Amino acid sequence: MTNRRVKRVFIPDELVANVFKEDTQIINGIPKDAVSQGVDRDAARQGVWVRFSHHSFDKVEEGEKIPQYDVGIKMTERCPDCNQVKMQSEIRMGQDTEVELYCPVCDNGI
Repeated sequence: MTNRRVKRVFIPDELVANVFKEDTQIINGIPKDAVSQGVDRDAARQGVWVRFSHHSFDKVEEGEKIPQYDVGIKMTERCPDCNQVKMQSEIRMGQDTEVELYCPVCDNGI
């Protein structure tokens, strides 16, 4: 397979289930019509790499390393204290992924 137009995104284990939930929104990064081409486990980094293809991505020749793509997402969860929807701040899926939850109702952070 030559002239592939692919990129990969790293997702830490603790976020894998949340990233693919229905209410997760991609803020920036992977185009909506990109196609998932597979998942590879990375035990050393404790997460997975998801490969996507899209016509807008640069070509990657066979044998070349697939470029990493940083993606921003927004997720919602219920607050364990007040059971209201807790908005999660924007998360950058890349080298340094940080997750900060904050509840605007009870002013609780976890």
